[in-house]
Amino acid sequence: METAQIFAGVDATKEPIPVVPTVHYNMGGIPTDYKGQVITFSPSKGDQLVPGLFACGETAAHSVHGANRLGANSLLDTVVFGRACANNILEQSKSFGLKVPDLLPNAGEASLANVDKMRFASGDIRTAALRLKMQKTMQKYAAVFRRGDFLQNL
Repeated sequence: METAQIFAGVDATKEPIPVVPTVHYNMGGIPTDYKGQVITFSPSKGDQLVPGLFACGETAAHSVHGANRLGANSLLDTVVFGRACANNILEQSKSFGLKVPDLLPNAGEASLANVDKMRFASGDIRTAALRLKMQKTMQKYAAVFRRGDFLQNL
């Protein structure tokens, strides 16, 4: 009952606890081939690769897990398909005569510093408030049943 009060603002002894659909976790949604190249669908031509557009990691849907996966498998998925995607980009770049520069010695540290810069940034809107606003907006306009006019409000 305390949980209902904290998270839903409901006194469960006096009113029902609201039940709403929520995301358990997200699997990637951008359809790709096994090399990370994005796939689009054309009614007249079927599945087509989108030239020069790639996705990997948690954003990509390689469709090797079906509708569910074990949590630890996402790391394996990211490592295997991320490498395949990077190699594909490298090969395609070479075929266009592009020179891919070597990484700087501190590239990893610089990337982490950029992430920390965002994590520890100060601003007018707290992250928790932004998350709550996004959550309420998605529940209101993009729940299980969706309408085009509601989605336009996003």
